Amino acid sequence: MIINKIVNGGFETGVLTPWVSVNGFITSAFSHTGFNAVQLPPIVGSSLSQNVPIEAGDSFEVLASLARTSGLPSPQVVLTVQFFDAAFNAVGAATSVVIETSGLPVVENDTWLSVYETTPIAPVGAVSATIIFSISSTIVGSDIVIDDVAMISSSAGFVPSGPSGTGATGPTGPTGPTGATGATGPTGPTGATGATGPTGPTGATGATGPAGTGAGVTGATGPTGPTGATGEPGPTGATGVTGPTGATGATGATGEGVTGPTGATGATGATGPTGATGATGPAGTGAGVTGATGPTGPTGPTGPTGETGPTGVTGPTGLTGATGLTGATGPTGATGVTGATGVTGATGATGVTGATGATGPTGATGATGPTGATGATGVTGATGPTGATGVTGATGPTGVTGATGPTGATGATGLTGATGATGPTGSTLQPFFNSNMQPQTVAVGGVVTALNPFALSGVTYTAATGTFTFVTAGLYYISVTINTAATTPANPVFALIVNGGAVPAAPGTNSDAGGGQLTIVRVQSYAAGDTFTINNLSTFPVTIVNAPNELNSAGHVTIHRFADGPVGPIITG
Repeated sequence: MIINKIVNGGFETGVLTPWVSVNGFITSAFSHTGFNAVQLPPIVGSSLSQNVPIEAGDSFEVLASLARTSGLPSPQVVLTVQFFDAAFNAVGAATSVVIETSGLPVVENDTWLSVYETTPIAPVGAVSATIIFSISSTIVGSDIVIDDVAMISSSAGFVPSGPSGTGATGPTGPTGPTGATGATGPTGPTGATGATGPTGPTGATGATGPAGTGAGVTGATGPTGPTGATGEPGPTGATGVTGPTGATGATGATGEGVTGPTGATGATGATGPTGATGATGPAGTGAGVTGATGPTGPTGPTGPTGETGPTGVTGPTGLTGATGLTGATGPTGATGVTGATGVTGATGATGVTGATGATGPTGATGATGPTGATGATGVTGATGPTGATGVTGATGPTGVTGATGPTGATGATGLTGATGATGPTGSTLQPFFNSNMQPQTVAVGGVVTALNPFALSGVTYTAATGTFTFVTAGLYYISVTINTAATTPANPVFALIVNGGAVPAAPGTNSDAGGGQLTIVRVQSYAAGDTFTINNLSTFPVTIVNAPNELNSAGHVTIHRFADGPVGPIITG
């Protein structure tokens, strides 16, 4: 947000308020923008100032436009910005810009000097800032004009201030109670569920552990990993010709004894070529007795798969015979001790498969017999290692968000706090005193007198005693300059003595031997009736003299009131 702290920076109201000036006045003969500007004569003590509220941590860009009114030399001008605390004590570093003698352009040529300067950050405790334009050297020359003064936040842009309006707003009244919270609107419908992402690929199967000896305890079944995506089926190889099936040998008797460990599985031999399928023989008559199964011989090597022959014509299906009655299931006997497995005999040659008899009609289904008792569950074996988890499928898109429910009713507005009292309207003319100083010798502890010619309003001055008396209470700016003679020793000291007290205020000195200029500057809150004098606190008399060929240049005194009082309690440090 753009904040320009200066009020009436373009002087377009036609009056100085809220500016405070010594010797300055509004002029419409010259202006940088608009119609008006402020004109200051080339007299030491001529000044223009304004005090504005700030906050600690603020920093500002200071802008102004200046020029001289004629071709005569212009005086030296000093622009100063100083931060103050609530007791109006100066805090932090001051910002100063010095425009040397004749450093301003002539306004009649429609040229102005644009001044731009940035301030440091206002320190903790700072509550106000004062901007002062002051004439700091005596010269017989041109007046100066000032226009378009602004003091804005460093991050903001420049906006010239407009005419002043209503006085400062009073303090804000207390905040009214918060209104009741409106009812919560109904929840919108849940958005549609996004599509399920594709299934990740199946993880690689873990290596099979070595076969245990004896019956191992079955471990708990591990969690099933996610099913991986089914790979593309490979091309089907051509089916070879099926070879003739050998006759099944008789099964040997089961031996008794402890089961030995399972031997390692031998390598699978190559598959032999499949023989051609023989023709189906005629159906046999009656049911033949099945012979005992012989021991299984070793599996021969698998031969290469031959090409698939053409499929023959399918014959008609015979009638289904009736299913015979199912006999009742007998009780299950106790399981005997398992004997030792005998040596596996060689597998006999597979006999020729007899022709399949015609299927008899299916008989009616008999009644189901009672279920035998369930045998005891064997000990669960150890769980094999879990295969690697497949890659997680991509997350499906998020469903559409449901519509937002209607907003609840707004709670009742709290009561408006009472309006604060309106601040007093500033006066259009502030008390001031402005005077030159005449040559004189001031004794040790003596008072500076011989101040003339002078102009004053709202401040009394007793010439015989050199005493100033404040008629109106407020914040005052006091500036004293003294030119000492060339015979003056080093370190002369002058100070303000307030109300005849013993403690000097704002002592000023000059460490140079052989004379020179010393300055006293004081900003202080004074009550109506307070007095002060300018005293020599040196250990030797001091002679005050004019500059060569310059009347009324022995010194100068400026006093002006620029505020009603400090902001908040006075804090001393």
